[in-house]
Amino acid sequence: MIALDEERFDEALTLLAALEREFPSSTKVLMLEAEAHAGRRELDPARAILDRAVVLAPNDPDLLTHYGDLLNDWGDFVKALSMLDRSLRIRPDDAATLTHRALTHLALQQRDAARDDLDAAVAASPFLSSPRWVRAQYRAQAFDLAGALEDRLTWEQSRFDANGDVHVGLILFALRDIPAAEPRLRRVVADGKFPGHASLWWYLAALQLEGRDAVQAEFRRQVAALPADKRAGWPGPILAVYLGTSDLATMDAAARQASPPDRSDRICEANYYGAQWLVLSGRVEDALPRWREAERECPVAFFERFLSHAELVRRQRLGESAVAPD
Repeated sequence: MIALDEERFDEALTLLAALEREFPSSTKVLMLEAEAHAGRRELDPARAILDRAVVLAPNDPDLLTHYGDLLNDWGDFVKALSMLDRSLRIRPDDAATLTHRALTHLALQQRDAARDDLDAAVAASPFLSSPRWVRAQYRAQAFDLAGALEDRLTWEQSRFDANGDVHVGLILFALRDIPAAEPRLRRVVADGKFPGHASLWWYLAALQLEGRDAVQAEFRRQVAALPADKRAGWPGPILAVYLGTSDLATMDAAARQASPPDRSDRICEANYYGAQWLVLSGRVEDALPRWREAERECPVAFFERFLSHAELVRRQRLGESAVAPD
């Protein structure tokens, strides 16, 4: 429905009310009507309509999956799981429903069940992109970086992925494939995505391939071109450390002074990028506590979490005290 696609929800509801009078038992009309109410953030009417639709068609897997997906969006994960379970009892190999249920399991901290659903979704539809994308996120969060890379590259081949260079570039960096990571991270900077953070990612990769003076000069140029709010706000204190105009104590203080929920996010980032700076300064032992705290405290979806884990694994494998600066 064009009015719904264009988010003209009042117009859509008027049209759908007329359709419902003509086809009172059509679950497809009810699903669209619920979606229009949800678009207006009228969740109670949307739920009531979908509950009525489920009574009319209790064994319609498309309806049950649609309702479960919306419930995920609304944060009612227990009821979402119930709807998706019912759908999968009717159509057990549906990759889209398995993927939706995996997201529900992740929200409920049921990570093993999420993994099983994602593996089943990929097996059921190996060329469908969405299960690969979600499984790549899961694998990165579980520190299975090789598996995450495989899924991201398969996803990238199957469709255009605007953030593919970010995710793949950072996974390659964590896996120490710097020659493959650096061009992707350079493209992220050029595309203007993740301003400030992207320059830090590129800087850390480029230092492994080029002379420090040349990389530092390019980094200064990138930072100078950033929007003023990124230089004055966050991650400005991190950028200042890497430019040599500030120190780690000032960066840490800026992170701690942020208001929740930004405070924990910024402390996470300050720990990871502070650790990387210490390594560049030849102070590997001082970097270890920062990586450990980032791995332990960073939000599960943050890149800095799996990047810190990868550093700790590598240092442990090589021997912490014997590792020279990169």
